[in-house]
Amino acid sequence: MGYGSIIVPAIFLKRYLDSRNYKDSGSGFWYPYLVNFFYGKDLHDVEQGAKDTVSPAAKPQMTTLQIAIKLCFCAGGLYSSYLTWGVLQERIITRKYGANESNEGGEKFTDSQFLVFINRFSALIIAGCYLQMKRQPKHGFI
Repeated sequence: MGYGSIIVPAIFLKRYLDSRNYKDSGSGFWYPYLVNFFYGKDLHDVEQGAKDTVSPAAKPQMTTLQIAIKLCFCAGGLYSSYLTWGVLQERIITRKYGANESNEGGEKFTDSQFLVFINRFSALIIAGCYLQMKRQPKHGFI
């Protein structure tokens, strides 16, 4: 049910946008975000934008040591994120809430699936913001 509450409305929205030919005839504030989310940017648009900003010859090549350091940094970031998420989730699940002088026991948070859903939804929002800020080619066969 958790993922379905995001995927099912997205499917209906995509069908609606297709029926209105929104990619070609749309406009408004949400137009670039919706088109990028549902259709992606065309490869020639991204390549044209890349040619305007930086030439390929100007970008220096990374050495093997730099690549290894970057890999270790990224892996360390992932492990620290997972560790932090696990510690926080464990703390949320095991702690009693609402305990005071009149209510000794309190109650525990038991809906761990909701925590996972919020985590995935926030990751979706952050990834979407990153894709809007950084040009990415449309994935597919060339």
